[in-house]
Amino acid sequence: MTQGERVKELRKSLGLTLEKFGDRLGVTKVAISNIEKGNRNLTEQMTKAICREYNVNYDYLVYGDGEMYASDETQYFAMIDRILKSENQFAKNVFKTFATFDVTDWEALQRMIEKYQAVAAQNNETAEHKHCIYDDVPDEPEGGFPEDDFDDISKNAG
Repeated sequence: MTQGERVKELRKSLGLTLEKFGDRLGVTKVAISNIEKGNRNLTEQMTKAICREYNVNYDYLVYGDGEMYASDETQYFAMIDRILKSENQFAKNVFKTFATFDVTDWEALQRMIEKYQAVAAQNNETAEHKHCIYDDVPDEPEGGFPEDDFDDISKNAG
């Protein structure tokens, strides 16, 4: 089966018209039709867009290997990729920070989360908060936080 035939099989399995399938990818129905018929090859950019938008397994689409749809783990990688390419600087910085974590940092974070969960359970909190958890956080003091404060937090998190 060719890449174009796999694109058509995917589109049909989703129950989408050429137009609807192309809309989410930012291309016309003619472009999708040309790919399906083999008149045009899939570009790497189009392949990645199809995989991202329709949760498709890259190896399936390109080589015909594996299942049509991506696994949960692959979905998470795709979500992280979208975040890192987004304009949300806070979200990007969170992932960049996590990327620098060593085992001790991950253990400290886990202890903090477990403590939060214990307090939340004790207070019978639910996932539906009435206000943002950051509403009560004070602003950064003039001159910033001393760097030692963050080291102390992770050391004392257990």
